[in-house]
Amino acid sequence: MNLQIESGIVEVQPRVLVRMHVEPGLRITGMSGTSWVTVDGDPEDLILEPGDTHAFKHGGRALVQALGGPSQFTREDGIVVES
Repeated sequence: MNLQIESGIVEVQPRVLVRMHVEPGLRITGMSGTSWVTVDGDPEDLILEPGDTHAFKHGGRALVQALGGPSQFTREDGIVVES
């Protein structure tokens, strides 16, 4: 199954791997549960908890998996601001 999600809430069920393309500046924010996120070519994985926000600095294919029970996050295009 292919899902194309431009923005909004994404729900991830346990034992289901969600594949999505991310662009630099895309922001994701944890809504519920815990999500594991990895992006091809990025050596650091991300654990996204409710209230955590992450802005991707690099684009590529991302894999998301719920840890424990179901998880939800929002995705929203944006601009990466580096200080």
